[in-house]
Amino acid sequence: MEMNKLISNFLVIIFFTFCLSMNASGDDGSQTQKKLTPELSLKNLLIQVINNHEEIKSFKSQVEQAKELYLKSKGLYYPTLDLVADGGREKIDKEYYTDTNENRYNITLRANQLITDFGKTQDIIARSGVSLEQAKARLESSRQQLMFEGIKAYINVVRARERLKSARLSEARIKELTGIEETLVEKKAGLSSDVLQVKSQLAGAMALRVEAQGELNFAKNRFQAVFYHNLSDKEIAYIKNIKFPQKQLPLKLENAVAIALKKNPELLITMYNTQLAQKDIDIAKKAFYPRFNLFAEAVSKENDAGEDGYRNELSGGVELRYNLFSGGRDRAELKSALASKNAASYHTGYVQKIIKEQVSNTWEQLSVLKQRAELLKQQADIVENFLLLAKKERKMGTRSLLDVLNGEINYINSIATSIAATQDTKIAAYNLFFAMGNINLQLFE
Repeated sequence: MEMNKLISNFLVIIFFTFCLSMNASGDDGSQTQKKLTPELSLKNLLIQVINNHEEIKSFKSQVEQAKELYLKSKGLYYPTLDLVADGGREKIDKEYYTDTNENRYNITLRANQLITDFGKTQDIIARSGVSLEQAKARLESSRQQLMFEGIKAYINVVRARERLKSARLSEARIKELTGIEETLVEKKAGLSSDVLQVKSQLAGAMALRVEAQGELNFAKNRFQAVFYHNLSDKEIAYIKNIKFPQKQLPLKLENAVAIALKKNPELLITMYNTQLAQKDIDIAKKAFYPRFNLFAEAVSKENDAGEDGYRNELSGGVELRYNLFSGGRDRAELKSALASKNAASYHTGYVQKIIKEQVSNTWEQLSVLKQRAELLKQQADIVENFLLLAKKERKMGTRSLLDVLNGEINYINSIATSIAATQDTKIAAYNLFFAMGNINLQLFE
C-alpha cells in the first residue's frame, strides 16, 4: 500500500510539472507573439526599410556629398593663405660679373580676400544650394517610391491570404457536399448526374485554390524583395488588415492637384533643374566682369638670383583680374546655359501636365474602386440572404442540394471578391498619396 501511495504521489508530481512546463511554454509563445507584433506592423516595416535599404543609403550619401559641396562653395567668401617655398643649389654664369654657385631658398606667403566679382561667387554658392535641395528631393522621391512599394506588398499579402482562405473554404464545402450527394445516390435518394455536377464544381474550386496559392506565393516573394524578410505561414496569418486612410485624403480633386504641384518630388527635381540652369546663366554672365581682390604678401629670399645674403619683402594692395579674350568661350558658355534653361523649362511644363493627369486618373480610379467595393459588398449581402433562404427551402424540400451548393459557392466567392476589391481600394488610395508626393509615416498613426 505504501509503495502504491508513493507511486501515485510521484505520478501527481510529474503531472503538475508537465502542466507547469506547458504553461511556461505558452508564456514563451505569448512573449514571442508580443515580440512579433510590433515588428510586423506596416509602420515598423516601413521604418526599417527606409533606414536600411541600399537605394536609400545611396541617395543619403548623395545628399551628404551635395552638402559638403555647398560648404565648399561657401568657402569662396573667406580669405585664402598660400605658402610657397623652394630651395636648392643655384649656379649663375655672368659675363661681366663674378659667377655664383650657392645654396638658395625662396619663401612666399600670400593672403587674398575677395572684394567683389560682381555676384559670381554668390551665384556659385546659390547654385550649390539648389543642388543640395535637388539631392534631398531625389532622396524623398526614392523614399516615397520605396514606401509605396512596401504598402502595396503588405496589402497584397493580406489580399492573397484572404483569397486563399476563401478558396480553401469553398473547396472544403464542395467536398463535404460531394460526400453527402454520393451517400444519397448509394441510398438511391439522389441522382448520379448531381454527383458529376458537384465533382465538376469541385475541380473548379481546386483549380481556384491552386491559383490563389500561387498569388500568395507571388505576394510573399514581392514582400521579401521589398522588406528583406521571408514570411512564414504563422506570420502571414498574423499580418493585420490596415485601415482605409479616409481622413487623410483630400476632399476635392483640385486640392489633390494643388498638393501634387507643390510636393511631388519628381516635379521638384525638374524645377530644381530649371533653377540650376538659371544659376548657370547668371554665372556665365558674370564672366564678363572683372574680379577685385585684396592681397598681402611676404617674401623671404636668401642667395637668390646670384645676390648674396637675405632679402625680405612685404607688399599689399588691391588686385584686378579681368579676362580680355578667351577665344569666345565665355559667350559660348552663356549660350549653352540659355539653351539648357529653355530645355529645363519645357520639361518642367511637361512634367506638370503629366502629374496633373496622374493625379486626376488616380482620383478617378479611387472613386470607381470605392463604388465597386460598395456594390460588391451589397452583392455579398444579397447572396448571403439568398443562401439563408435556400437552406430553409431545402429543409422544406423545395430546393435541391445543388441549389444550396451553388448558393454557398457564390456566397464564398462574393465575399472573396468583396475583400479583394476593398484591398484594391486601399492600394488606389495610397497610389493617390504617391502621385501627390505625400506618402509619409504619419498616415499610419
